[in-house]
Amino acid sequence: MRAFVELRRVAASYTAIERRLEDFERETKTKLGQHDQQLEDIFQALRQLISPPPRPKRPVGFRLTEGDK
Repeated sequence: MRAFVELRRVAASYTAIERRLEDFERETKTKLGQHDQQLEDIFQALRQLISPPPRPKRPVGFRLTEGDK
């Protein structure tokens, strides 16, 4: 139960950070129009940093190890 509560908390923090990043991006685009490409690169890098890491796929089924053969 605690694990699910923690997962929900972490997922909510990602959405809150993403929302704040979008607000900040919107504000800076109106104020600093001349540096659009540099700002876009920074925001893209920040989005990659806050995105949750991909989950590794676990193999399905039973596999024998080398010593069990």
